Amino acid sequence: MNSLNTEQKKAVDLINGRILILAGAGCGKTKVLTYRIANLITNKGINEGNILALTFTNKAAKEMRVRLSKLIGNSKSKKVTLSTFHSFAMLLLRKEAEKIGYSSNFSIYDDLDMQRFYKSLISDYIQNDKVISVNSIIEKISNAKNLNLSIDEIPLFEEKDKNEIFLSVYKQINHSLKAYNAMNFDTLLSSLVELFEKNADVLKKYQNKYKYILIDEYQDTNPIQYKIADLLSKNHNNLFVVGDDDQAIYSFRGSCIKHILNFKADHIVKLEQNYRSTNIILDAANSVIKNNKTRHDKVLFSKNISDEQIKLFHAPTEVEEAQSVINRAIDLKQNYNLNWNDIAVLYRSNSLSRNIEMHLIQAMWKKDGSWVRGIPYDIYGGLSFAQRAEIKDILSYLKVICNETDLESLFRIINVPRRGISDKTIELIKNYKKDKKLSFYKVLKLIKENKIDLSKEKISFQPRSLRGIESFVTLIEEAKMKFSKGSLHTTLKWFINKIDYKKAIAEEIKSEKARLIKWENVNECINALSTYEEEEKNPSLNHFISSTMLDKDNLYKPDKTSTNKLQLMTLHSSKGLEFKACFIIGLEDSIIPHEKCMTNIDEERRLFYVGLTRAKKYLILSMARNRKRVGKNVPTNPSRFLFEIPKELLKICSWKKI
Repeated sequence: MNSLNTEQKKAVDLINGRILILAGAGCGKTKVLTYRIANLITNKGINEGNILALTFTNKAAKEMRVRLSKLIGNSKSKKVTLSTFHSFAMLLLRKEAEKIGYSSNFSIYDDLDMQRFYKSLISDYIQNDKVISVNSIIEKISNAKNLNLSIDEIPLFEEKDKNEIFLSVYKQINHSLKAYNAMNFDTLLSSLVELFEKNADVLKKYQNKYKYILIDEYQDTNPIQYKIADLLSKNHNNLFVVGDDDQAIYSFRGSCIKHILNFKADHIVKLEQNYRSTNIILDAANSVIKNNKTRHDKVLFSKNISDEQIKLFHAPTEVEEAQSVINRAIDLKQNYNLNWNDIAVLYRSNSLSRNIEMHLIQAMWKKDGSWVRGIPYDIYGGLSFAQRAEIKDILSYLKVICNETDLESLFRIINVPRRGISDKTIELIKNYKKDKKLSFYKVLKLIKENKIDLSKEKISFQPRSLRGIESFVTLIEEAKMKFSKGSLHTTLKWFINKIDYKKAIAEEIKSEKARLIKWENVNECINALSTYEEEEKNPSLNHFISSTMLDKDNLYKPDKTSTNKLQLMTLHSSKGLEFKACFIIGLEDSIIPHEKCMTNIDEERRLFYVGLTRAKKYLILSMARNRKRVGKNVPTNPSRFLFEIPKELLKICSWKKI
C-alpha cells in the first residue's frame, strides 16, 4: 500500500457501495484494481470466491492475474473469478445451459460458422443473396444482441422485402441455434442475460456468490455487458467500476459512453496523477480534451517536468511527411539512446501506413558503425500494407496482367469477385494444360475463343463456369490493352470499378467499419501508383510491383525473433500502450477528425487525446499540405484539434529538419 498515492489509497480503501474510479491515462488503474482485490482479501476478510473482476481482453485479465498473484500468492489469486465478459459467460453457461434449452457441451461458432448458419436460414426464403446479403443480416443481428435490443427496437432496412426476410430469420435464430446446440460470441452474452432473466433462482445464486464486483475499462461496456453487471450487482450493490470517459473510443463496437457518464455512484475518486508523460504532453492533452463538454472533469498532472516541446511540422505531401518521420526516428535511435521499440508511429486510418512502411524499408542507418538498409518494424494488431487481403487481390490482378503465367496470382483472383468457376473446372483445366504443355491462362483463352473441342477432349463444364471463364479472359485482355496505352493509376481506378470490387468487399465483410478500412486501402493502392508515375521517367506495372509495393522479403531480411522493432499502429490500437517517442501523422481535417465521423467530433477528439497520451517524452505531430485522394493531389486543412493545443507547448519545425 505504501507505493500508492493518496487518491489511489482512497480508491483501494473504499469497500462497499457503488464506486466510480475515474482513472486518467497512465494513472495506474490496473494497480488500483489489483490492490483493491488484495485489500478485500487480506485486510477485510472477504472470501476469494466472492470476488468477480471483469475485463475486456485476455491480455488485461492475464496482467491482472499476474499482478494479483504477486500480492496475495498464486493459490489465493486462482480462487478469484477474473476473466473477460465472454469467458465469464461461458463459465456460467457450461454449468447452467440446460435451463435455457442448451446442453452443457454446446459449441462456439466462429464468424465462418455463423456465416454458413445464416446462409442456411436465408436459403429457406430466397434462392440467392441478391435480395439481402448474409453479412448485412449478421451485422444487424450482432448489433442488436450487443445493444440488448428487442425485435421491436431493431432499426430495419429501407426495403420491405429485405425486412421480411430479416425478421423471419431473426425469429428463427435462437430456436435454430438451440437445435444445433451452438452459440457464438454475441449470443454468449445474450444467453447469459436470458439465463438470469428466466431463472430467478440462478440469478440469486450468483448474486450471493459474487458479493464484490469490479469492472475494468467501464467506458467500453455495451448495453448487454451493462445489463450483466446490473443484474449481478443488484443484491449487494457492491460495484466498483474503473474507467475514463475521455478514452471512450469504441462506439462503433457498441460501447456506450453514457454508462460511465451516468453511473449512479456512492463514491467517486479521480486518479489524475500521471506516471507516463511529461507535464508538457499532459498540458496539451488536457487543453484538447476540455473542449468536449459532456465529460467528467479531470486535469492530469505529472511530476515528470520537462522543457521538451511537442514538435509540429507541415510537409508538402505525404511522401515528404513519411521521409521526415523516418529521418527523425533514426535521429532518436542514434542520438537520443532510444531502441526501435521505444518509437511508435500512430495514424487514424490503416491506409496511412503505406508511405511510412516504404520509407522504413528503404531507410539507411548506422548499425555498429556500418550502414544498413531497412529499419525493422511491426504493424501492431494488423498486417503490413502489402499483406492485407484487398491489396493482395489487386497486386495479384496486376501480376497476371503483366505475366499471365503467374499461377499463384491467377488462382488467387480467378474467382474474385465470384465468377462461378468451380474447383472441378480448375482441376480439369490443370490436367488438360499439363497434357498439352500449355499455360493455364492459355487454356482459358482457348476455351473462351472456342478453339478447344471440349466434347472431343471429353471435358464437361457447367454453363456458369464457362461464362465465368469468358468474362475473366475478356477482363484480363481488356486490362492489358488499357494499361499499355493509358495512365497507370487511372486505368487501375477503371479496373477496380470494372470488377465492382467495392461490392465484393461488401459481400465478404460484415462490419461497416472493416469495409471502410478495406476501401481506404484500395484507394491508397491507386495513390501509390499515381505517386510512382509522377516520380518515374518510364513507369511500368512490372517495375511498380517489384519496387514500390513493399515486398519486404525481397528488399531486406529483418530478424523475425527480435522484439526491437519500430511500432506502427492505428490510434485505436494504441490504447493501453506507451512509448518514449510517438509520431502522430496525417493530422488533417477529414483524416482526424475522419470525414465519415463528423457527426461524432467528441469521439474523434477523444481518439486524438488517446494518441497524445501514449507518449512518455517525445511527441511529434505532422500533416501534409497536399495528400493524394484516389490518385489526385488534393489540398488539405490542418486538423481542427491542432488549434486546441496552446502555441507555447508547440515547436513548429521545418519538415526538412525536425
